[in-house]
Amino acid sequence: MTSLGGYMGKILRADLTSHDLKEEPLPDERILRLWLGGQGLAQYLLWKEQPKDINVFDPESRIIIMTGPLTGTGLTPGGTDATIASVNPEDGRTFNHAHSHGYWGPRLKFSGYDGIVIKGTSENPVVLWLHDGKAEILDAGKYWGKGTFESEDQIKNDLGYPDASVATIGPAGENVLPYSMVCNDKNHNFAHGAGAIWGSKKLKAIAVYGKQVPPLADEEGLTEVGLRWREKTQAIEWLAKYRQRYGIIRSKFGIVNRNWKSSVFDDFDKGWDKEDIIRRGCFECVRKCPYDAVIADGPHKGMVAHLNPGGEGLEGAASVLGVGGEDVRYLTHLANQLGLQAQSFGNTLAIAFEAYENGLLTEKDTDGVPLVWGSVESVERMMRKVVERDGWLAKAIASGPKECAKAIGHNADQYAVYVRGCLSPNMHEYRGNFGAMLGQAVGGGTGWYGSGFDGYGTEPDIGYAEPTDPLTTEGKPMEIKKHNQTRQFYNAAGVCWFGIAREKEGSLIDVVESLHAATGWKNFTVEEALTVGERLTTHMRLLDVEHGLTPEVDLDLGPRFMEPKPDGDRKGGWVKPHLEKMIREYYGLMGWDRDTGRPLQPTLDRLSIA
Repeated sequence: MTSLGGYMGKILRADLTSHDLKEEPLPDERILRLWLGGQGLAQYLLWKEQPKDINVFDPESRIIIMTGPLTGTGLTPGGTDATIASVNPEDGRTFNHAHSHGYWGPRLKFSGYDGIVIKGTSENPVVLWLHDGKAEILDAGKYWGKGTFESEDQIKNDLGYPDASVATIGPAGENVLPYSMVCNDKNHNFAHGAGAIWGSKKLKAIAVYGKQVPPLADEEGLTEVGLRWREKTQAIEWLAKYRQRYGIIRSKFGIVNRNWKSSVFDDFDKGWDKEDIIRRGCFECVRKCPYDAVIADGPHKGMVAHLNPGGEGLEGAASVLGVGGEDVRYLTHLANQLGLQAQSFGNTLAIAFEAYENGLLTEKDTDGVPLVWGSVESVERMMRKVVERDGWLAKAIASGPKECAKAIGHNADQYAVYVRGCLSPNMHEYRGNFGAMLGQAVGGGTGWYGSGFDGYGTEPDIGYAEPTDPLTTEGKPMEIKKHNQTRQFYNAAGVCWFGIAREKEGSLIDVVESLHAATGWKNFTVEEALTVGERLTTHMRLLDVEHGLTPEVDLDLGPRFMEPKPDGDRKGGWVKPHLEKMIREYYGLMGWDRDTGRPLQPTLDRLSIA
């Protein structure tokens, strides 16, 4: 067991076929120094253990769950991240990492474990219960079929631990919907298909609780740097408030409206100023990004909607289908309750809405559901049908945007928005931001690489003190490389991106110095931190290439996504003529072959990727 600070020192291994549980120590310090923890250690273990060329839903397929060395220390804001790593259920081959925050990751460490490695498939639904250094597999039959919010409450009640954290799937995951989620602490989720693999293994939930705390090499030093970090973060607290009220920073992108046919939606936030907002903070973080909203008007007046930070769910559940106002909160809440990733669902259903509008589908095809823009009833009915795979169209929508368009036929493929040949992109109107578009093309939606500095603020610590021009290609590949270096380092350290005041000078140094104090690695430098981020990015690419990813797949983006931005700010922005050149330049900057996208051997050697 490691004596390093920041780590609990052990991993739980769970075989759901045999119901065997065993503990093992973390890898040695050399490996930890290279990969840190969180996403880094998760993808390292997946690389070592995932059997080659098996179906993602095979019992031997792995789920790797990891926290980072800064997760759960309590002395810094943002130390809340937990990662689920697996093969991507949406395409069956690429590396997938899903992140969540709240209290679940810290409480996993408090239960005595840094992470969990899961294989096998249980005959019946189960709950994995980790508490006070112990682990059990419990029957989950009574929770199967229930929504995420109800399951979470019932599991905690039945365990007799009201302060436990529960990560659970809903009906979408139980039915192995490729873009289903694992939801935790009411206002958080591990997205990008994590729920599908849990459902395939009959894993309903993982509950965690404990009173153990991670050891720290220098608690006084961590307290000092944590206070400096908090001061920076508090200074930009207005951003969290704005995101809670409006969900997205509309001035930077625009709102995806009616299947990307418009980026303007004046009534999107109509009535939201009347709502009561209850802020739901994460463990020891001052930002308090997640929130509950009390719907103030309409048929769902008085309902408390449990909502995630960010606007992707709001756009995916509602605006991409023409729904605005307080119904946005209701539909997003419903998607979370079902354990359904709204952005992939809405992005795919919108193709069917446009096909219906243009006469390619009739109510005979939709089982009597009129697919009319702005109809809350239609969206809700289709949401439930897709979760249950009820009907041919629902099954097509469950298969993602490219396959759905193919199933509809005619010219529906022209309505589709996707990346890497089949995956829904991160749901914002990026077409007027060339850096963000490049980030989507090389990130592949579920991987969600960085989106540069033409949409997501600034980062002076890596040379971006001012926003960059969103409609130029100059410098964008380097922008995405540097953006990825910090983001992937934070993922490995166990830090939430939004718990860091990245636009404040010294924020990256705060995280690095926190790592010093937690682990005892006093000679861990900013340059080493950026190398960790580069290592993760290159290693993800290697995993993807070994499973068949090619530059042609990177360039296979949905036709609608490749159209010029239709309206609003930066109207006419059109990345398509420039995209291949930017992608090839990005490959070169990363030390990958410009023709194949495969990391070159000198790059692998330099980054210690054996």
